[in-house]
Amino acid sequence: MFDVKTSQTKNDGQSKALYELAILFQYPDQDFARKLEETSLLIGSAAMAKAKESLSQYSLSQLEEIYTRTFDVAPLAAPYLSAYIYGDENFDRGALLSKLATRFQEVGFDFGQELPDHLTCLLKSASYLEPIEFEELVEFVFTPALKEMYDRLKDCESPYAPLMEVVRQVLAAKALPLSISRP
Repeated sequence: MFDVKTSQTKNDGQSKALYELAILFQYPDQDFARKLEETSLLIGSAAMAKAKESLSQYSLSQLEEIYTRTFDVAPLAAPYLSAYIYGDENFDRGALLSKLATRFQEVGFDFGQELPDHLTCLLKSASYLEPIEFEELVEFVFTPALKEMYDRLKDCESPYAPLMEVVRQVLAAKALPLSISRP
């Protein structure tokens, strides 16, 4: 599991929001509804309200099935962001994965059993990386990959599409979005 580290970034609120959003993109468990509620209190935006409404209408077993179909087995939107940029079997993708793994180890970020380009890993890395490093990830990895993921999710009317839009909005904010509230 990941631990929240004291943020090195200038924008602790943005890092906290990204961390909480990352949790919602993990396989749903019995605490999913509580986590969704907490995140909606942290990010008080219209987009987050829509995401909460979209996801809260499903039971845990339904969410597990939707998650598996969406992100896991023959996924509609694979959670490995570098694959959207380079394809699955590209030397450049391997080089990026290696660089991410090395950098995450250097800064003490444990990305667990996932590849370092997994959506949840990259979102949680915000508080570990220098602001310029994270901005580069946003520009070159997150922005193109999340647009494609969002388009796929929206096209198939996935209940995760509104949540992906929240991630995109938080990442697009150079400063803490005004819609993010502190409990």
